[in-house]
Amino acid sequence: MRALGITEPFVAVYVIQTVQRFLHGMDHSIQPCHVPPECIGWDSSPERIANHACELWRLMQDCQSPMAMSHDGYLKLWAMTMPRLAAYDMIFLDE
Repeated sequence: MRALGITEPFVAVYVIQTVQRFLHGMDHSIQPCHVPPECIGWDSSPERIANHACELWRLMQDCQSPMAMSHDGYLKLWAMTMPRLAAYDMIFLDE
C-alpha cells in the first residue's frame, strides 16, 4: 500500500475490504457506503478510506501498475459493460 501513501496497517486492510465490497456490488463507483462499518470510529474517515479505495481500483485497472487485478475485478469490469445476455438460457461460471 506504499503506492497509495498508506502507512497505517488497519487503513490498508479497510481499503482492500472497501474495494472488495465494491467489486461484489452493483455500483459503478466506489463510495463511502462501501467502507466496512467496523472502520467507523477509527482515526480514518470513511471518505478517506473510499478515496484510497478509488485510487487502488484505478491502479488495479492500469496495466503498467504493480497492483494486481483480481478475478472479481475482471468480472466487475465485464459487468460494468452492461452485457446483453437475453439470447442465452444459462451461463456457466468457473473459477
